[in-house]
Amino acid sequence: MKLLSRRHLLGLLAIAAAAAALPANLLLKRRRSGTGRKEARFYRTLTVLLLAVLLPALGATSACSRSVQEPVVAGSFYPSDADTLRRMVRKYLEDAGKPRIRGEILGLIAPHAGYIYSGPIAGHAYRQVSGESYDLVVVIAPSHTAPFNGVSVLLRDAYRTPMGEVPLDRNLAAALTERTQWIQYVPALFAREHSLEVHLPFLQETLKPGFRVLPVVMGNPSSALARAFADVLSDAVRGRKVLFVASSDMSHYHPYDNAVTMDLKTLDLIGSGNPDELFSACTTRKSELCGLGPVQVMMHLARKMGIKSAKVLKYANSGDTAGDRARVVGYGSIAFVRDGPGLSLADKQSLLTLARRSLDQFVREGTLPSVFPGSEALKEPGASFVTLKIGDQLRGCIGQLEATMPLHRSVAEMTRSSCSRDMRFKPVQPEEVDRIRIEISVLTPFSPVTDPLDIRVGEDGLYLAAQGRTGVLLPQVPVEQGWDRNAFLDAICRKAGLPSGAWKEAGAKLYKFQADVFSE
Repeated sequence: MKLLSRRHLLGLLAIAAAAAALPANLLLKRRRSGTGRKEARFYRTLTVLLLAVLLPALGATSACSRSVQEPVVAGSFYPSDADTLRRMVRKYLEDAGKPRIRGEILGLIAPHAGYIYSGPIAGHAYRQVSGESYDLVVVIAPSHTAPFNGVSVLLRDAYRTPMGEVPLDRNLAAALTERTQWIQYVPALFAREHSLEVHLPFLQETLKPGFRVLPVVMGNPSSALARAFADVLSDAVRGRKVLFVASSDMSHYHPYDNAVTMDLKTLDLIGSGNPDELFSACTTRKSELCGLGPVQVMMHLARKMGIKSAKVLKYANSGDTAGDRARVVGYGSIAFVRDGPGLSLADKQSLLTLARRSLDQFVREGTLPSVFPGSEALKEPGASFVTLKIGDQLRGCIGQLEATMPLHRSVAEMTRSSCSRDMRFKPVQPEEVDRIRIEISVLTPFSPVTDPLDIRVGEDGLYLAAQGRTGVLLPQVPVEQGWDRNAFLDAICRKAGLPSGAWKEAGAKLYKFQADVFSE
């Protein structure tokens, strides 16, 4: 039996509503005869029956409207049998060895060819996030099947692979299409595209359940498009724990040695963190990336997250995996890791010298140094805390949570605040200056905590916002106090002036961050 369409069901509901009105009309006309009362009862009964039948049917129709993207390259780029596919993915992950990246991985570049060619290299990327938990995974892939200018997101509820359905963030996709005209839903771009789909089985096998995916296909690459999309995307996902995946292969159909030479130079360009230089190299054919647009977006996002370089995990080409060496395709796996500001010893000494001069000059003269020493790294935006101690006793500690000024200026300003504006203490006096020891903490950007087990005591600091109150504790504090994870969570609640366990309440927002900590 053919199901009624939603339009037909709505039509029948309208008839039922009209039938419901007839008894009222009969009563208004004061038809007191037995026939009128019988007609009224008849129409009431008919209305109840129609609504009882049609409303559940309408709800079922609505449930059936859930849309799922079916796989388009299962059986060609990767096996269509679930068990075979799962064994293959696990083999690639096992062969990649143990994860060797320390720090929080915020982005990956991974290849998208048939698994027998690029699967071993992709395994090195996804091995690094095995067992990790993310709210959202944004997979950005290039279009191979249709010319297009702009960005297309997939407006579906799920994407099916042989291993099951992957939940999609349809609400986010819809919100992005409403923000700007150049982000659209173009179904044709997903109808035969392999560069997005091949990543999904790796995500299913490696990440903890609970994540959603935002599938993105980019059209013709341009520096302006990559920069604009990175801006829109970073704003749209703010406050969520996100893994970004840029899908790209490297050089195409060169002799083996030529491909290796070209691809290694390309990896150096990606590692340098300059997306415009990479675009120039690709447009002049000095480098080749079929996913140039997604890789540029990833590099722009990395900059926004305070990541200045990428870490190459594995490079190989089809001549190494499953093809001859006459005409090869190159593959690289790359990670973007937030593992601290990466200051050199000279940079740290420069900041300590600046903090000492700032403390002495402000306490004695009420001014700060006008010349800031140090390298170009210290001129980049940075967030810092400055802690003052006399012996083991705290004498002041104030910091900046967001990188709104150059790092050297942040350190100078926080030194002034710590010695004069910490409400827990009287301002530092000149006779105390020489006895004070200075400690500086340079912070990474915040990332949301979705699972308290992800908090690493001694490596992560915490920031809590709840009930209109906030509190922050630096990574070194639980170590100094001898706290375990639970005690650390209780302490951040107390720091915000809240009872223990407040971080679990609805509306509470808990973030973690890392810090490069050094002292005199």
